[in-house]
Amino acid sequence: MKYIISTLFILFLSSSNISLGQGAHINASDNNKYQSLSQEDVFVHYNTSLLFVGEYFFYKVYCVNTRINRPSKISKIAYVELVGEEGSVVFKHKLELIDSEGFSDFFIPTSVPSGNYKLLAYTRWMKNLGETRNLFQANISIVNPYIGNQYAISNTRINKGEGFEKHFVKGTGTKPKTKLNRAEGFSLTPNKKVFKKREAITLTLRNHRRTLGYGNYSLSVKKLEPVPHSDLKSSFDFNTKRNSKIYPKGIVYAPELSGSLITGQVFDKETNLPVKDINVAISVSGKNFFFRVATSNFNGNFRFWLDPDYESDSAIIQVIGDIKEKYKIELYNDDIINYSSLSFASFSITPDMKDLIIERSVYNQIENAYYGIKPDTIKTTTPKKPFTYYEKITSYKLDDFTRFSTMKDVFKELVKHVWTENDSSEKKVIKVRNYEYNEETEFLPLVFIDGVFVQEHGDLLEYNALKVDNISVLRDRYKFGTQDYQGVILIETIAEDFTNKISGDFLKNVNLFMPQQRKRYFRQAYEEKNNQLTKRTPDFRSQLFWEPSINLTSNEMNFQFFTSDNLGNYQISLEGFTQEGESVSIREIISVVE
Repeated sequence: MKYIISTLFILFLSSSNISLGQGAHINASDNNKYQSLSQEDVFVHYNTSLLFVGEYFFYKVYCVNTRINRPSKISKIAYVELVGEEGSVVFKHKLELIDSEGFSDFFIPTSVPSGNYKLLAYTRWMKNLGETRNLFQANISIVNPYIGNQYAISNTRINKGEGFEKHFVKGTGTKPKTKLNRAEGFSLTPNKKVFKKREAITLTLRNHRRTLGYGNYSLSVKKLEPVPHSDLKSSFDFNTKRNSKIYPKGIVYAPELSGSLITGQVFDKETNLPVKDINVAISVSGKNFFFRVATSNFNGNFRFWLDPDYESDSAIIQVIGDIKEKYKIELYNDDIINYSSLSFASFSITPDMKDLIIERSVYNQIENAYYGIKPDTIKTTTPKKPFTYYEKITSYKLDDFTRFSTMKDVFKELVKHVWTENDSSEKKVIKVRNYEYNEETEFLPLVFIDGVFVQEHGDLLEYNALKVDNISVLRDRYKFGTQDYQGVILIETIAEDFTNKISGDFLKNVNLFMPQQRKRYFRQAYEEKNNQLTKRTPDFRSQLFWEPSINLTSNEMNFQFFTSDNLGNYQISLEGFTQEGESVSIREIISVVE
């Protein structure tokens, strides 16, 4: 006999001054457990603070345990947002943290207006600190030359001081800020300082600290513009000194220890009181479907952690059992950040930037027109297998047999040890014979259609059997929550068009916030073997190189990439942390000339 038991933690409702709504609080037992956890903080290495519409914003998140100054093992999920002055959200990304790191990018569309923006990054655990100043923040400015209204970044508005800081943030311009090179025992050296168009560049990262220099880093090579704008944040200035755990409203947000967190509460519909010991299931469809069951606690609360690599953007959460219609589910929405306390930088454009803006915009249009031959690729991942994957299973490919039009006939004529009958309330149910003793039991099987958990067996029996591709049967006994199940039936349809007809207050269809997919970023190359293919292709890249995933485990590491036809000065920026938690920040300047 096999038992798979889903556990849960106890939740309460409370408010937090970091947000505008309500969050899921926790009980005294969990509070004591979480009090022993360290705080954590995040640092973001991003490629630029001045963006034009039509460009990509690249970034990498490092999550750090502030008690020991090492990679944090607490949170498995991080969030990154780009927000405007009026609280508008340009993007909000969810990142899976692998070895305490995550990275992604965002293409700036023409719908984003010119303005000054704030980059925010945090984990759910960090929100307990209660103020936006405890989150990672960086100033980002965006220029959209395709709209007539540029008031948000105009000199007129800056001079009036309308909600802005009263000073310009001085940019890097065309000269390096050598004081930002904080990397004792490291050097990052290009093979020369001045390059021609489409010429190979070799960067050599030397680690004179040997094993003490091993760590994780990211590297960007981006064109500098000779206009004042915010400088890039440095990991050297990253504040990891907040070792005292001060939670103004207590611990409101449980950390996402195992993946994305979904919480809710079960109520009796008649009394509107919370109900304990009720089994609640979540299922996410897909070939590698996700299924868990939690049992509500004495306050009616339940909690699910989703594996980061779920395949669908929707889930079904439902009370399970014969009297499920007596109950209703309410889900907690995680609180949004209160943006009102953010202070924005004061980047502005002037008439003498006209030629720069036109040139950069034209180059972006050309690059986007040829994006199809310069694509990034998605890194393949191995999703976690469903609990059924490792079990002894019998499958029936229906095209290999005489086809029947009803599922009742399919189970009767083709599928061994499975049959249909009426239960005590005359409802049609499916049964599976016990594997160990080849006997019938009182328990019903779990039924999944295309990975979706189906409680009402009659819905499956009414489905057109000619639309079914494959049926798989497991005959072991399982326990989810407090409920026993005899066997599992997995149905795969041809068109994956099965619609779950069940509905009611006991069921919620949930739109899932999908994590960003990891990419392998395109690398332009100019070698003899492909010269004929590339010599007539325009190349006005302003981002010559972006490598967010550098695992340094040697004393020397080389990186090679090529310049473009986009002339000017480029900043090389390497950021990261050693295994000992020390910040490494290196900036160098190279030039591309005729």
